[in-house]
Amino acid sequence: MARMWRSSLIVFVIAAIVLGALSYALAKPKYRVEGDVLFSSQAFHAFDTPDAAATYTTSLVTTYGTYAKSASLLDEVGQSVSPQIDGATLQQAVVISTAPMMVSVSFMDSDKDRATAVVKAITDSLQEQVKKSAPDVDGKPALSVANSSVITTQVADSAPSAKRSAMIGVLGGLVLALLVLLVRALASTRIGDVADLADVTDSSILGVIPRKGSTAQGGGELEAVLGRNLSFIPPKDGLRTVLLAPSLASEDASTVTLAAADRLHADGHSVVVVDADLRRATATKAAGVTSSAGLSDLLAGRATLQQATYDRSGAPIVAAGTTVGNAAELLATETFAQTLAELGREYDTVLLVGAPLLTYTDSSVIAAQVASVVPVVQSGTVRRSQLQQTLESLELCQAHVGGLVLTDARVSARARQMVGAGK
Repeated sequence: MARMWRSSLIVFVIAAIVLGALSYALAKPKYRVEGDVLFSSQAFHAFDTPDAAATYTTSLVTTYGTYAKSASLLDEVGQSVSPQIDGATLQQAVVISTAPMMVSVSFMDSDKDRATAVVKAITDSLQEQVKKSAPDVDGKPALSVANSSVITTQVADSAPSAKRSAMIGVLGGLVLALLVLLVRALASTRIGDVADLADVTDSSILGVIPRKGSTAQGGGELEAVLGRNLSFIPPKDGLRTVLLAPSLASEDASTVTLAAADRLHADGHSVVVVDADLRRATATKAAGVTSSAGLSDLLAGRATLQQATYDRSGAPIVAAGTTVGNAAELLATETFAQTLAELGREYDTVLLVGAPLLTYTDSSVIAAQVASVVPVVQSGTVRRSQLQQTLESLELCQAHVGGLVLTDARVSARARQMVGAGK
């Protein structure tokens, strides 16, 4: 979870900077250009009443206002100003309003010169149209242009603003970071670190082993810590027998078990490793032992314990032996229980490597017979639900869970502090 927060923070910072910079770079000031065409009227000299003259004049002004908004005029204006502007666009963008003696034209664009050209073209065309088409009253045009003006102003708050761009960057970065966090939280169902383990179980974390080839400091020390923690697991019936097994076939319990046993052996402890994964012989292969006899042969009555045990430079190992398909049946025999008892009397600590708990029933058979079971969890491999299922299956077999081991892990200061402790 801590990694997700850190990655979301990184996303926030990067997104805020990028979005803020883009907002500032793409922001362009907008300009509003307003043109006014003011008319004078001869109607007031020709009509009997001022009301009649005003009505007539207003009608003429409205007619010219409609002309200023016409598609034909705006098409011509668009073609004359810029090929990128068509009449339909101008009809939506140009605002025409009329007063009793005035037609006003308003247009807004990010290009100041283009906006000015559009409004000026409309007002010029309007003036020409008035000259050509205004009706005569007493030999004079009823309506004429008294004045025409074009004013250009910058729209408030449209210019690039560092403050506004920063706010956009912060808000956009925050939204994006929260989305990333949400997606990762929904998608991240695998155990990644000690915090994830603590979310699933209250059991102690006996060891956190870094990924092979990792630059993490103290890998050997952490294996020694795991070995010591395993050696302090309470015995059952006077025998300290501990089963280390993964949940899935893709996880590895052999390497970490051998490493912990070898550290104990180097410190003078009496310890033996038993490869109880009779189907895959993972610990036997990891130890580099080529066996002609092993535990399966012993349980089948074809070898003795002495013949199945091999000395190494580290802790000795009872090899898996001949690969069998009925491993669970062999491990459920009285012979296996007697073998465990014999090893427990000869060695202070017996570490068994079991088959995957969710794949085969072999380890479940052993779990009820040993002092403790220690699930080995590979970081980034097993899902929370799968680990929970593993722990529930061990509870059903009335096995004692002595703790957990996290392998291929990122070893943080918190991880070191949590080793040997529950939540």
